[in-house]
Amino acid sequence: MQNRNIYPYIVKSKASKKDGTCPIYITIHIDNKQVAAFSTKKKIAPKDWDEQKRCVKSGTPNAILINAAIKKKIGELEAEFLKKELLEVHISKKEVRTQLKDGSRKSFADFCNKQIKEKYTNKETLRTYTSEVTKLELFRKDIAFKDIDFAFLQAYRAYMRNTLHNEPNTIWKSFKFMNTMMRDAIKMGGIIDRNPFDNFDRGSYKQTTRTFLTKVERGKLEELLQMDIPADLYKVVVYELFMCYAGLRFEDAMAFDYNEHIIDDERLIMETQKAKELVNIKLFPKLREVLIYVREHPLSTTNQEFNAMLKVAASMAGIEKKLTAHVGRHSFGRMLAENGVDIKKAQKLLGHRDERSTRIYFHLLDTDVDKEVDSKLASV
Repeated sequence: MQNRNIYPYIVKSKASKKDGTCPIYITIHIDNKQVAAFSTKKKIAPKDWDEQKRCVKSGTPNAILINAAIKKKIGELEAEFLKKELLEVHISKKEVRTQLKDGSRKSFADFCNKQIKEKYTNKETLRTYTSEVTKLELFRKDIAFKDIDFAFLQAYRAYMRNTLHNEPNTIWKSFKFMNTMMRDAIKMGGIIDRNPFDNFDRGSYKQTTRTFLTKVERGKLEELLQMDIPADLYKVVVYELFMCYAGLRFEDAMAFDYNEHIIDDERLIMETQKAKELVNIKLFPKLREVLIYVREHPLSTTNQEFNAMLKVAASMAGIEKKLTAHVGRHSFGRMLAENGVDIKKAQKLLGHRDERSTRIYFHLLDTDVDKEVDSKLASV
């Protein structure tokens, strides 16, 4: 075990010219050699400092508070060293300095909230990532970068699984967000130099079955529009059909502007919010029908509110599927596959960067194999 001493002292050479107060530092010695020192951001007059006891003299204004703050910081440092020692990890001078960096003590939540605002512009992305920070703070308040280690990540996964009852893919997305923030912090420098996810298995994303609306089910939604239903429900149904016939994501539907994105009353052309890919669709009858309403009624709601209204619509229409805004996009992909659209062209229409994403809709519908089953196994 390494010989270690951690204690506070005042730096007289940095005495203030204004009032003569000196900053209080904490120094760390390992094997009788000083390896690091950092300011506590507290100042005291030399006459009020007890050199033997290494503390502010009693009777000095705020002595109890200052001494308590110093004791707390030393305790935190001791805890870090003990954790390493229990794991039988040798602590190098470099690691000690890293532990003392102000950056490692920086609030992870504050960093994330600032980074989210500076890095992302899409409203839905901002909402999603802000929710991730809120969820993290509900698990544990005042989390510093230095607090997030292997044990923390294990505990957070157990919390999401057992307390919040999050699905595996939801947990994976939460860790993906945290990992992105950690990588950003490393790139910026001065905060952390190691990513706790490097030695943590956060699992993999499991591709779920794509829910989509059939032609009959889309017809049932269209029938709802002929009924006397509330205006907010009417808008949700129209926009779900709009996403079915244009293949747009919810955030794209939110950003859609008829005057900007409909060209010569013939084509829908817009850059997707997520992938920044250009979608170019020639208007066809079903799409034109919903655009009559969409043109004059922009969408202004949250994804959660939209999905909640969709549940009501599905119940009224007799559709026994869990409908979400994204089901509209899946329905468009399925419709392209069913109608024999070439996969390369479907990829362009869906705005996919990778053909593998488009291929999912086509794998779900293998018409050649279906024909073989009908002809060869019909009489079995």
